[in-house]
Amino acid sequence: MSRATRFGPAVPVIRVRSAGPVAGPILREGAPLTVTAVFERSFYCRDGRDRWLCFLRDDLEPGPLHALSENWPTCLGEHISEGQILTLDGRGAMTASTLAVDCAMFREWHPPPFPPPEPRALHRALPLLREAMRMSAPEGTLAEWMLAGRRPGAAVRCAAAEETARALAALSTWLASPHEHPLRDAVQSLVGLGPGLTPTGDDILAGTLLALHALAVKKEADELAVALAAHGPGGTNRISLAHLRAAAAGWGAAPFHDLLTEVLLGREAFDKTLRRIAAIGHTSGWDILMGILTTAECFMAKHEHAAL
Repeated sequence: MSRATRFGPAVPVIRVRSAGPVAGPILREGAPLTVTAVFERSFYCRDGRDRWLCFLRDDLEPGPLHALSENWPTCLGEHISEGQILTLDGRGAMTASTLAVDCAMFREWHPPPFPPPEPRALHRALPLLREAMRMSAPEGTLAEWMLAGRRPGAAVRCAAAEETARALAALSTWLASPHEHPLRDAVQSLVGLGPGLTPTGDDILAGTLLALHALAVKKEADELAVALAAHGPGGTNRISLAHLRAAAAGWGAAPFHDLLTEVLLGREAFDKTLRRIAAIGHTSGWDILMGILTTAECFMAKHEHAAL
């Protein structure tokens, strides 16, 4: 039986090929999903337990919430809309009246484990990463302003550049001396800061969490996760909060895991991975990078100080 006959001739069928560590279990459980947001290349859903996943075209990057799918319709908005319910039909597909999602066969994507942090490798790689970021940061991003010293562009001004810089400095102070400085103020200042689906402040915090996990700094990672659980709900939108929860578990999009692995191995070239990161969101990839760089540099500075 052809797909067109099985689901109806006018119903497009997208086919899930891979799903991340958040999305995969949700799809396997098969509970009804409510469509919450629809974009050109993706749409978000949540289940009854307030767990979120995102269906995306399979030419995009794997991530914890991502269900990468083929056979993407040309005009997605004509086939799915906010509020629609996707229900499992017993044949391995989730269906709404105008769209079917075939999730009978997919592989689960999990990021590979990080290599153990080694201070000499970090000492070699981090200055080169900072320079690569300085040279390639897109115009109008926070990274361009803070690393290249250029005047804030429109996107950065909208994201409250001065306020973001102060909040990032407070986060750096806590990272440098977590026993001596409060975390709450930095988290409250960053959560929900800036416009967009995932605001700049949230992206910085996500990058910080990923770096703490990569560097095996468990105590600080746990403390930050607890602070976000307290201040995230109500402080930012629910989609961004879902991504922050994944980061608190140590999961991010594939390019960030690849970049952190390159840093931990002491690699000296990051151009290819930075290009992949630049394609994530409008400025989100670079904002997450700022959280990663800030955290890794604080970690390296603490090790160098302890060695004196």
